[in-house]
Amino acid sequence: MKKNISALLLAALLVSMLTLPGGALADKPRLTVAGEADQAMPEGYGTVEENQWIDWIRENGPADIEVIAISEDNDLERYSMPMASGTAPDIIYSGDPVTMNTLINQRLLMPLDDVIDQYSVEYKKRLEEYPFLRDLGSVDGKLYLLGAPSPAIMPEQVRFIRVDWLEKLGLEMPTTVDEYLEVARAFAKNDPDGNGVDDTYGTNLSGKGSVMIDWMFGDARWFIRDGKMVMDLTPSMQASLFKKALFDEGIVDRDYLIDSHYADPDLSLAAVADMLGMNPNYVSTLIKDETGMTFTRMVNRKRIDEAEERLLHTSMQISVVAEATGFQSAVSFNRVFKQTTGMTPGEFRKNGQRQSLQREPDDQP
Repeated sequence: MKKNISALLLAALLVSMLTLPGGALADKPRLTVAGEADQAMPEGYGTVEENQWIDWIRENGPADIEVIAISEDNDLERYSMPMASGTAPDIIYSGDPVTMNTLINQRLLMPLDDVIDQYSVEYKKRLEEYPFLRDLGSVDGKLYLLGAPSPAIMPEQVRFIRVDWLEKLGLEMPTTVDEYLEVARAFAKNDPDGNGVDDTYGTNLSGKGSVMIDWMFGDARWFIRDGKMVMDLTPSMQASLFKKALFDEGIVDRDYLIDSHYADPDLSLAAVADMLGMNPNYVSTLIKDETGMTFTRMVNRKRIDEAEERLLHTSMQISVVAEATGFQSAVSFNRVFKQTTGMTPGEFRKNGQRQSLQREPDDQP
């Protein structure tokens, strides 16, 4: 059975390659390498399979490589069958520990100890400098996974701040965490758009917003100290307290998690509290105080609002609308919908269509 070299990062391929001289492409052995199918490439730089970096590796490394784009979703399903038949890439990419542990336990991956001892220079030095990398990448005393310590938090996104709002409120560009909080608070509370309506937020926790705050506080969880990897949750606690201040004061949209996850049938108070890093009882009380509704009622209200839009403006079947808005079944959807609107979904759709047909031309928006 063909066994595959495993790696957490495609860059691990370079570790072995760059310790050997290059040569004519025709004289080099061929290796297949798994790449991320959904990896975004800069415009004009090629594809995951063919780009300037792959060309450089082919020219300077000891192998002619072919990149096979594979989605990161369902890694275990995508790799298991090709592994068993011997058609999987020689070097695979996966960030899923379940996939890697399963493949290792099934003896479908090749241990790297002998390869590193025989060919590697740079990674051998890295293991000497950071011995814990061997422990982290080993199973039953054999090394399967390669890794590298990150020298620092390296943010991949940046925040943009409305300069016109700063000028309107007489504020300076923030340069510290405390100044940033003050600016965000002013953006949320002091009507920076000048329309006299309380309709602005100071910042966001949705999307990458929460992670970017983690970066602000240097929250890496694991740190190298005195040559050892240790966990330090202090930055994480500081980031959580900052997020809590944003949430408590209404500086961010408190409904963002529900807006983003209402279609998940498993959405729960515990899940939302976990995403916020807060106590479920505290989140429940906060929601009740702010909206006058329980968590369940608030989620159902959001789901029904979204369902109404689909019923009126699409031809989706009612069962499909139910699934798309987070209901476990059409039965529960019908029950909650009628409790909320006084009509069944079918009656609501017919009534909405009738009202649309009865509109006079001048009444059209």
